[in-house]
Amino acid sequence: MSPRVVSGDWPTLLPAPGAAVEGYVLVDLSEADGRRLDAYAGVAENLYERLLVAIELDGREETGWTYRATEHAARRYGAPR
Repeated sequence: MSPRVVSGDWPTLLPAPGAAVEGYVLVDLSEADGRRLDAYAGVAENLYERLLVAIELDGREETGWTYRATEHAARRYGAPR
């Protein structure tokens, strides 16, 4: 099943210097878990891309993966707001 936007706004991160977002951190994921998350996010359909970003976890700076909508998705569904 392909992910799809039914109507209304859709979630993504937009670059903004100095900005931050809150979210959940999943730890100890396997490669298979990563592939399942990619499938859920629509990576193969070029809707989202997985990016390595700096995160703060328990007061420490770490790196982690997140998903961001692609230009393809913006052209297909409209620019995120």
